[in-house]
Amino acid sequence: MKKLLLLFFLLCFTACKNQTPPFLIEKTTVLLFLGPECPLCQDYSITMEKLYESYHDKVDFLAVFSGKHYDDDKIQRYISEYIPHIKWEKDPDFAISSYYDATITPEAVLLDSNGEIKYQGKLDNWLEELGRRRQRIDTFYLKDAIEALIHNKEITVKRTKAIGCFIE
Repeated sequence: MKKLLLLFFLLCFTACKNQTPPFLIEKTTVLLFLGPECPLCQDYSITMEKLYESYHDKVDFLAVFSGKHYDDDKIQRYISEYIPHIKWEKDPDFAISSYYDATITPEAVLLDSNGEIKYQGKLDNWLEELGRRRQRIDTFYLKDAIEALIHNKEITVKRTKAIGCFIE
């Protein structure tokens, strides 16, 4: 009975959302919603590359560029200069950002191997609000969530409010 009820709620949720996942998730994945002209996306490139280097054997990383504002050349220049090891996907019709309710760059979404969102929001607490950066980062939201997920532990912070440039 519990399985039937769970299936019913999942079907209702999918029907209400009226969307299917934009792609198949086969292993733990970090989606990084980015904008090549967003200064914070440039500033966070070292952090993103370090996360990739630390976890790429266990976690897929995918940079997502939503909207039609950026052509392939602009995206490729950003990738080459800032995050050369991370694969990227263009999202011209906002299908991916809409599905995951991503509205800000940079914004991270951590998915388990079933495609379920386990964490969403900022990478760390470096930025308290636009224009106000901390001297010392002491909370690593995305890194902590990845660590917890790959070690089958509870993720303590599941969502934070991303701060940055709007996805448009």
